[in-house]
Amino acid sequence: MAVSTPSERSMLASFITDVTPDLADELEQAAQEFLREHGIAEPITWQPLSLLRFDGHRWCGGQAARTVSYSAGLR
Repeated sequence: MAVSTPSERSMLASFITDVTPDLADELEQAAQEFLREHGIAEPITWQPLSLLRFDGHRWCGGQAARTVSYSAGLR
């Protein structure tokens, strides 16, 4: 479900600022339980892997490593 209207964006912004540490803990526990009950062996948060790109340089979390030097006009 996408947040697409000004009203929905406002509600989401308000929710984010109103989340207490206790509520965040409860939501995390509910998410873990949901995944477990559905046989999903995945973490509840996603973090990109550090991968090798097709040209052999490292790709770190969605950003090309700053030490990569581009050659052959790949800018």
